[in-house]
Amino acid sequence: MKRIWGQAVVTAILLFTMLIALTTGAAAEPSAELRNLAAGVGYTWSEQPEPGYGDDGKELTDGKFGSTVFSDAAWVGHLRKTTRAVVFDLGEKKSIAKIRAHFLQDSSVGIAYPNTVSMYVSDDHSQWGTLAHLPSKTPRWEPVSANTQDFAWDGSKDGIGPHKEALAYARYVKVTFTTDVFVFFG
Repeated sequence: MKRIWGQAVVTAILLFTMLIALTTGAAAEPSAELRNLAAGVGYTWSEQPEPGYGDDGKELTDGKFGSTVFSDAAWVGHLRKTTRAVVFDLGEKKSIAKIRAHFLQDSSVGIAYPNTVSMYVSDDHSQWGTLAHLPSKTPRWEPVSANTQDFAWDGSKDGIGPHKEALAYARYVKVTFTTDVFVFFG
């Protein structure tokens, strides 16, 4: 866990169709070129999406963001019940500079942003370090036309821990979000 907070390393970007913006190599300068280290990686859900808006296991790491149309195949839908988590396995420890999760809100069909999106990292898939708890910038029940919102942790702005380290170094990335109503992630 100390390595997560103590090591300065390169940069990257996550999807959330969910893109995890991450990088290669151990330690490097923050000015290094960013690339999506989550592209094509495996991930697991705490609870599977709704069957009509399911996930083939590649939706969040295929590089395609959902549009403002809820029937867009890039969206993965979750309905009520509990807070959901998705864990991305990067295969080995990587430098993480950014994590971004992409959500849809369309009040005309009952899809709302989550109240909160949280982001974590881990070396071992059991002990997690918190990077961010991000509230929605848009009121959930406000009648608005369909739009999207990115929830993001950016190490260069948000930092980690008391010394505000700019990069995390971990193998696993977890994103959690609330599901009081339909939530579309992608």
